[in-house]
Amino acid sequence: DLDKCERNCKIQKKNRNKCQYCRFHKCLSVGMSHNAIRFGRMPQAEKLKLKAESKMVEKEVASPLQADHKILVGQIHEAYMRNFNMNKAKARLILTGKTSKPPFVIHDMEAW
Repeated sequence: DLDKCERNCKIQKKNRNKCQYCRFHKCLSVGMSHNAIRFGRMPQAEKLKLKAESKMVEKEVASPLQADHKILVGQIHEAYMRNFNMNKAKARLILTGKTSKPPFVIHDMEAW
């Protein structure tokens, strides 16, 4: 049941595959580039190979960065623990306002 194309087929989602000519021209009329045209589908094996290669490159690039980040996080954590000794009990007292001394001192840099 093929309808004859009169170069003005109405292209909608439900019938978009009926007339390639009109579908193509509608795409061009809304701004699609000729370079965006695909001819067939990429074979599954080739697609999986490309994904695997992409992940491998990501790991090679990310590994040194991740190591640097882990070192930096460790250094920040150590500095925090050295300079801001806090535990759950102290935090609870501060948050409920049941402590008589402030948890930290704010220095006015202009007074120095």
